[in-house]
Amino acid sequence: MKSTDILILQAFLNALPQLDKPLPDEIQKQLNEFGETLTVNSTNVGTLDTIAKTYQPLNTFYQTELTSLVTIGAEKSKGIENLPPEEKPNQKIPETINTARDVFNDKDSVAAAKKSKQPRNIFKRLGNIFKRLGNLFTGNQ
Repeated sequence: MKSTDILILQAFLNALPQLDKPLPDEIQKQLNEFGETLTVNSTNVGTLDTIAKTYQPLNTFYQTELTSLVTIGAEKSKGIENLPPEEKPNQKIPETINTARDVFNDKDSVAAAKKSKQPRNIFKRLGNIFKRLGNLFTGNQ
């Protein structure tokens, strides 16, 4: 899978939870069909671009997310050849693909995308709580 494919996947995953209502049935069906075939070696990720264009609210968020990711990627890729192998991008490709497959195969991909974002927020909140507790015990407030 090319790096541009990962950007498309991530932009689509970032756009879905921004929608206020589930996808129309026909679009959800197309997304389910795409999700069934998604693998690390998929070459049809551009299908997501086509799917997004068929539903304007999704396309608006998708294009914004894609532009943002491309801009961030361009900034971060400067000097990437000098990074040690463990710090190079693409370390989270399997996680992204697994999340995408789960979200795209759900009967309500918008709700599934919103749920997939929640655990990270919970862990962040727990981390903040533990940090505050640690500060209380050490006298740092």
